[in-house]
Amino acid sequence: MKRIQILLLSIGLVSAIALMATHAVMASITATEGIGYGALQSRITLLERETMRMKEEVYLNTSLSTLASRAAQMGFVHEKRVLTISSPLPIAYSR
Repeated sequence: MKRIQILLLSIGLVSAIALMATHAVMASITATEGIGYGALQSRITLLERETMRMKEEVYLNTSLSTLASRAAQMGFVHEKRVLTISSPLPIAYSR
């Protein structure tokens, strides 16, 4: 009887130690992954801000007022008359 009690106590003690070691390893892995996830989240936030800034820059540079001012700086002028090379063809002939 005494031998069975010692055996059961030993199995329980070994199991408890094994479970504590497993818990420590899993906690360490989880903590490391959490730090990695935090770094990834900060990178995502940074890239989203940069994307927003770049979109605003594209919208600003392609606006009609910006294009018109750049064209004026480069010497382009707005021509009022229309230059045609030949007279337009009639759309339909009347009979």
